[in-house]
Amino acid sequence: MNWKRRLALSFAALIGAGIVYAGFKFLFLNFFVDWWWFESSGYEGYFWMRLLYRHIIFASVTLIFFLIFFLNFWIASRYLGNTAKDSGADTSENPKKYKALLRMFQSGSLKVYTPLSLILAVPIAIPLYEKWEEFLLFIFSGNSGVTEPTFGKDLSFYLFSFPIYKLLVNELFITFSLLLLFLMILYRIESRILSKEDLYLPSGARIHLNILFFVAVMIKAYDYFLQQYDLLYVESHAPLFPGPGFVEMNVSLPLIWAAFASLIGTAIFLMAYIHGRKGLKPLIGFALLFLVCIGMRASSFLPRNIERYFIKANQAGSEKTYIERSIQNTLTAYNIANVESHPARQSSEMVITEDIRNALRNIPVWDEELIDDVYTQIQGMRSYYRFVDADADRYNIGGIKQQVYISAREIYTEGLPSSAKNWLNTHLLYTHGYGVVMTPAAQFGDEPMKWLIHDIPMRSSLDIKNPAIYYGVNNNDYAIVPNEMGEIDHFENDKDVKSDYNGSGGVPLSSIFRKLLFAAWFKNENIFLTTKTKSDSRILFHRNIRDAVKKITPYFMPDKDPYIVASSEGLFWVMDAYTTSALFPGADKIDKKVNYIRNSVKIVVDAYHGRVNYYVADSKDPIVNAYRRMYPGLLKPMEQMPDDIRKNHLRYPRTLFELQMSVYAKYHQSDAESFYRQDDNWDFAKSGDMKSYYLTLNLFETDKTDRFILLCPMSNAVVGKDKKSENLRAVAIVGSDDGNYGKISVLTFSNPIRTPSQISSMIDQDTVISRDLTLWGQVGSEVRRGRMIVLPVNGTVFYIQPVYLRASTGPRLPELKRVILSQGDIFVMERSLEEALKKIEEKLKERAERAKP
Repeated sequence: MNWKRRLALSFAALIGAGIVYAGFKFLFLNFFVDWWWFESSGYEGYFWMRLLYRHIIFASVTLIFFLIFFLNFWIASRYLGNTAKDSGADTSENPKKYKALLRMFQSGSLKVYTPLSLILAVPIAIPLYEKWEEFLLFIFSGNSGVTEPTFGKDLSFYLFSFPIYKLLVNELFITFSLLLLFLMILYRIESRILSKEDLYLPSGARIHLNILFFVAVMIKAYDYFLQQYDLLYVESHAPLFPGPGFVEMNVSLPLIWAAFASLIGTAIFLMAYIHGRKGLKPLIGFALLFLVCIGMRASSFLPRNIERYFIKANQAGSEKTYIERSIQNTLTAYNIANVESHPARQSSEMVITEDIRNALRNIPVWDEELIDDVYTQIQGMRSYYRFVDADADRYNIGGIKQQVYISAREIYTEGLPSSAKNWLNTHLLYTHGYGVVMTPAAQFGDEPMKWLIHDIPMRSSLDIKNPAIYYGVNNNDYAIVPNEMGEIDHFENDKDVKSDYNGSGGVPLSSIFRKLLFAAWFKNENIFLTTKTKSDSRILFHRNIRDAVKKITPYFMPDKDPYIVASSEGLFWVMDAYTTSALFPGADKIDKKVNYIRNSVKIVVDAYHGRVNYYVADSKDPIVNAYRRMYPGLLKPMEQMPDDIRKNHLRYPRTLFELQMSVYAKYHQSDAESFYRQDDNWDFAKSGDMKSYYLTLNLFETDKTDRFILLCPMSNAVVGKDKKSENLRAVAIVGSDDGNYGKISVLTFSNPIRTPSQISSMIDQDTVISRDLTLWGQVGSEVRRGRMIVLPVNGTVFYIQPVYLRASTGPRLPELKRVILSQGDIFVMERSLEEALKKIEEKLKERAERAKP
């Protein structure tokens, strides 16, 4: 064996080994691991549906296109070789191989038409396979009940049917064009053979070609018909408004219909002329009209000049109908068409009422990012625990509804000393977090933090069944539980207390085969070699709940801020998920990607068992309803959500509300003329990076019951850096409580009111406050002012800003020092909001006394 052959064999062996490894990795290993994980998560049937759906779609579409090709080839074979006789001569023009292949085509041989049809069908079916989920949404879609006014079509047509129709038209046109080309070649060859014997091609063959040509033309004509719906997505009028305007509806649309009709007329008269030598003039007329139409559609000359000379001078009037339509479509697309607007009752004189005192009772005076530092430094307890973020919620404490901050104490093995970071510790011993911490939103300055849930073991105002946290928002690696070592659950009297996992999460390591596969999947032989596992050991992975949700439902857009809920049944993570689309007709897009969004799904994840449950929060959303029909059993009705979570702990997502307000800031101008002028655009009146915040108060309800709301102050939009003309224009709120969830109201101000940034500048200029802040900053402490809360109550707008101190060096533990309360041009800084309100009341009385004659 020479060196060249050895090299070739080695290269072939290497390639073979690579193929075997890739097959094992991607087809065998990943399949089994995913299957077992979905099975343990309670979604085995769903796993098989998703796996089989795509292959069923591919097989079905391939079969349809295969049959189109095969049946037409079979029909063609009926007209090939029926009259020609084999002369038996073996000339250079007709060698044996050529004649044999031709006879196979002529006889309709399965050896030719079957593979040829399959070869042609597969690449045409691939685009539909790549969009298998969109194709399924098209199949399982239903009417939304929302009609787009331009063409009177239901919204579902644009979200589901229209993109699939365009794809099908394209694929069918390619199919029939290829058929026409192949059969014209076959019939041409047959015609030449027959002509040598003074014979003609059968009339059936010509009819066959005519039918294929007419079908191809009709498919192309339907493509032109669909182009009218493309007008709803034009962006030629951006940034003023999206969608079609006067030119599109009065110039482009007639051209589309003219091209549609002239193409069909051209095809009809072309066939008439070919077969009967009649209709030449109409043929030329229709053909010229078709060419003119597509030429004018392709050129911007006509639309640009009509826009320039006829529309621009009176654009507000000419585009009024289309602007109004765009406004309504955009408001509907972002679910803000039913926002309630309330003019504020602004009073020149302020009286401190009981409503104002109650409103200040639950105001959160800690910033979320700062209170994380407090939780970590005071309640972390051990280096292997971590608080990721604090979330606002409300709980019934002692019969009183209180707004609180709550955060989960999750496991964080990266915090272990380097000497302790071994495989046994990180995967068998330190496997889970422990409990939560909770503090009231209302706190006092210069006082120790008040706690509702704290310490290890937990000291709690609530009864929590199981405080162990195996699933959370940390990127924790896999854990093998229970095991022979026992797991660190918590500590008591400086001694570790161990526990054994008895939940249903994870995949059972019930065999050597499973251990071997997981060792290969995680690329760690210790999983296979360890002797510390038990007969009931399970391997827990995909423990980051965001990853788990993305693994199960990659088609939903998960919210970035899941939050934990403490209940008597245990600890649960609640996450929002969105259905989105870029296909809402005539609606403005966010970042040129999305112009339809619904918070249609609420997700609850058990922090102990890891079970993920999906609940339909918006049953009117056509997208989520299509998924319900596509995957029966996946999405449960809201009534099946645990009562305590559904009634007391759901939050309207901040991400969605801020997106809606960014759109409403422009589209609240529902009058076409006002919208055209753009003279009342809004912007976020934010303090720092915070645009909106959760509060517990009553603004519009008549029952005097405090509501858990999300509030977002809005100012008028200011161009450039000049903030002098900036004013607070509105305060938008959305409800989160049962019965009030998702109700958006806007409180608008007509008189000039200062924005948070202006109030912040005025605080800097207050001699008393600035003196104290400067003094604290000179004694080795760093002074930090928190986010500013805008609070409208009874026609009066208050501004609240906490003041924190933390050491310039060392642990830098933040401490709430004071709270600044502002109303009008009065600024006070006290230990609590109650004391600050009393001080404001005193200043108002002093001012009233001085004003007396």
